[in-house]
Amino acid sequence: PCNLRKIYLLHIKLHERMDFSPQGDLDALVVVLLNNRQLPGSFSTVYLRFLYSFIFKYYNVIDKYQIMSKVFKLGITSDNNKKIKEVKTIEVLANKGVVGDRYFDNYNDPYCQLSLIESENIDYYNIKYNLNIRYLDFRRNIITKGVRLNDLVGKKFFIGDSHVEGIDLCRPCRHLAETLNQDNIIKEFLRRGGLRCQILSSSIIKIGDLIRVI
Repeated sequence: PCNLRKIYLLHIKLHERMDFSPQGDLDALVVVLLNNRQLPGSFSTVYLRFLYSFIFKYYNVIDKYQIMSKVFKLGITSDNNKKIKEVKTIEVLANKGVVGDRYFDNYNDPYCQLSLIESENIDYYNIKYNLNIRYLDFRRNIITKGVRLNDLVGKKFFIGDSHVEGIDLCRPCRHLAETLNQDNIIKEFLRRGGLRCQILSSSIIKIGDLIRVI
C-alpha cells in the first residue's frame, strides 16, 4: 500500500510554490490521512495525475472567482487563559472587535480586532507531526478554507457581509506554543499563523459565509 502522508506533503509543497489552496476532493484526502488509512498502491499514480490536472486546469478559475473561499469554523473566549469556545456565529463591531471576545474594546487597536487562520495550514502541521490538534486550539476567531490569507495583507475584503481589511500577519507567540505544548509551533507558523484584520463594518459572521476579495 502507498503512503498517503507522503503524497499529501508533496501536495503541500506544490501548494506553497504555486500559491494554491486545496479545494474539494483534497479535503477528503485530509480526512483519510488523519484517520491513518491507506489505499492501494495504484492510488498514488491516479492521485498525482488528478493533482497536476486539477492545479493547471482550475487554478486560474479558482483565483479569479474565489470559489470555495469561506468561513470554516468560528470561536471566541472571554479570557485569554480560557479555551476557545466554538460558535456558529459571531457579531463584529466596526473598529471594536468581536462581541464577547477577550480583545473586544470600544477603542480597539486594528491589530487586535479580528484574527483568521487557514484550516489547510493546521492540517499540514497535524499531518507533518502526526497530531490531531483542534482548529480552534490555535486561538484565532475565524478558521478559513480555500483562501491564501498572506495575500490579503493591505487588502480590503468581505467576510459574509462584514467589510474588513488585512492589517498584518498573525504570527504565533510563546503563549500559544506553551498552551499547545508544541516547540515547533513558532517555527512552522511564522508565515502560516494567519491574518490580523481591522473591522470596517459591523455585521454577523456565520459558518459558511463566503470570503470575497474586493
